Amino acid sequence: MLCSPRLLPVLLLSLPLLIGATTPDPTPARVVDLRFGMPTWHQPLGAPDDWHKPMADERGALLYDFGPGPYVQPATIIAASAVGDAFKLKEQTWLESARFPAVRTILTRDDAVIELTTLALPPAAPAISEGRTAQWERLDGITGALGWAQPAATVSPEFRNVAWGVNRPLRYRVRVTPGAAKRVMLGFCESYKLRLGERFADMQVEGATPLLLDLALNAPLNQPQVFLFEAVDTDRNGWIDISIIAPQGRDPNTTLAGIALYPPGIKLTRAELVAGSAGPEDRAELRIACGTEVSREPARTDLIHAHYTGAVQPQLTIKTGRVLKAAGNGLMTYAGAPLVLTRPQASKIEPTATGWQLTFPAGTQDVTAFIFSGQATDADVALAEKLSVPAAIAQARAQWAQYPIPLGHITVADPAIQAMVDAAIRTLYQARENINGQSQFNASFTLYRGLWAADAVYFTELAAMLGDSASGRQTLDALFSHQNASGVIDELHPQQIYRATAEVLWAVERDAQITGNWDYARAHWPQILRGVEGIRALRNRTLAQPDAPYAGLFPPGFSDGGIMDIGAEYSSVYCTITGLNAAVRAAHALGYEADARMIEALSQEFLTSFNHHRRRDQRRDAHGNLYLPVRVGFKGADPIPQLTQWAIFDAHLNGEGWISSQHELFTGTLALLASVEK
Repeated sequence: MLCSPRLLPVLLLSLPLLIGATTPDPTPARVVDLRFGMPTWHQPLGAPDDWHKPMADERGALLYDFGPGPYVQPATIIAASAVGDAFKLKEQTWLESARFPAVRTILTRDDAVIELTTLALPPAAPAISEGRTAQWERLDGITGALGWAQPAATVSPEFRNVAWGVNRPLRYRVRVTPGAAKRVMLGFCESYKLRLGERFADMQVEGATPLLLDLALNAPLNQPQVFLFEAVDTDRNGWIDISIIAPQGRDPNTTLAGIALYPPGIKLTRAELVAGSAGPEDRAELRIACGTEVSREPARTDLIHAHYTGAVQPQLTIKTGRVLKAAGNGLMTYAGAPLVLTRPQASKIEPTATGWQLTFPAGTQDVTAFIFSGQATDADVALAEKLSVPAAIAQARAQWAQYPIPLGHITVADPAIQAMVDAAIRTLYQARENINGQSQFNASFTLYRGLWAADAVYFTELAAMLGDSASGRQTLDALFSHQNASGVIDELHPQQIYRATAEVLWAVERDAQITGNWDYARAHWPQILRGVEGIRALRNRTLAQPDAPYAGLFPPGFSDGGIMDIGAEYSSVYCTITGLNAAVRAAHALGYEADARMIEALSQEFLTSFNHHRRRDQRRDAHGNLYLPVRVGFKGADPIPQLTQWAIFDAHLNGEGWISSQHELFTGTLALLASVEK
């Protein structure tokens, strides 16, 4: 088994179990202590590389419509319950094994029990996240939330939904006659951020004057806002480009409810713009309901089956901001399409303050709810009506057996820990997404449903270790697609995270180390050299300010990891020295000796500047442990010395010795973290 330092905790954890398998041990069986685990959690249910990313919570409910706040909280929750007091969670396990993402949840109330089975019916083949139509295209994915805002019923319906950019700009473009002029309306309806400074929008429409605005200045929550732009296809390519960008240092999750295209010169009022398609006359040539891209995707079906014991009356609770209708045959619809089908039909269906509640006759022992997404039709409803729960499970099991998830490469003696390992690998593959034809490992399913170099390079390494270098290299391709003209990998523009370029350099060399195949590194060597020059150019900017506390390092940028302000920071320096050293090793392996000498010289220059500045900035915590605050030139008290100290350990694990286990900062920081561990 190939091994990375990141797998050592798993291997060390399994070591006593392996010993116990061959040596009699009179002590009680060892168990993993999970008493201090998180009180709530979400389980992914969807298929790898598919657009549909449903989740289940710790109570077996299905979760949808994640949006730009409240963060990682679904706007739509469909849960089985019962009349009366709430049930308590007893346990949740995998239905069969960690390799099959179907969950079994048991809820109890006195002698009554609800046993839940929650799963997604996987597609025969995954479908890409396609944001493109003949008239317009969305270029950043399909992240959106239906029913996110609650404006008045008289406004255009697109104000109820939101497209959001996961820590990155929203990017649309609309097709026009080359060189054409149009009036473009951008519509917003904020439902979460209510304080000034929390939701900035830099609106950029091709040919028009940009507009930077704090949305909280213009309207209270759930009230539409509209802005008009005089757009022109200035590059005459037949598209008008539209971007919503969050300025660096602000909440980077951009939002947009709607886009409308009007003829140039047309006179419009705010009332007409807000009424939109709900008004007496809709004069828009094109109207885009942003965030509803998911509704055009291939249909998907999920289910919850609830088995009741005891004297209870079953219910199904739908908490949602979507406007639903009861069809009268056990079906709830959204925008004319099926959403929820129950078997049996509910005896009572009534709206609540937060959605709908379906009640079933007392004594009902089994309730199944099918939930439809994408372009679901009556044909999908008919298929669900014929499908028994055992047949659905069998169908899902068979399909999951076909997905090429590289399980079985890491084996652990203890079955419970093996299940954790398998579930973790399966989860990483479930997060994979194909956006407009480009497959990538996403960082997560909700707030981080997107490409982050800092996370992705670890996934590419793991994929290579599991014999699936092809998937890892697809993600590296996605990262290289964000290389800008200066050579910098800039996948989160305008958030300037300067470590990304070096992280990708390290990942390419690490992939070649693991696989023994240097073809990918050789093919991408021009891009690697561009990345090195991009790093050099950033450093040169600081050398032009010799009195700056970060001279010889990087300009002020975004650190992340709990530090939201913009400033020079050391995590990028740790990663850059590690990445440059990896590029040196790659150059030697490929026979590019002149390049190796050039890159090594740059690495040494960074190291010299790092040592100069860190001796100025390093300090001791309250226990006397030596450490380096992540902010360069940091002054004053440091109430959270452990903040963002991950990078020094990454440099130790992956830097091939430049931060050794005897390095004074390594031993001091390790002691610091131990002193604050809780």
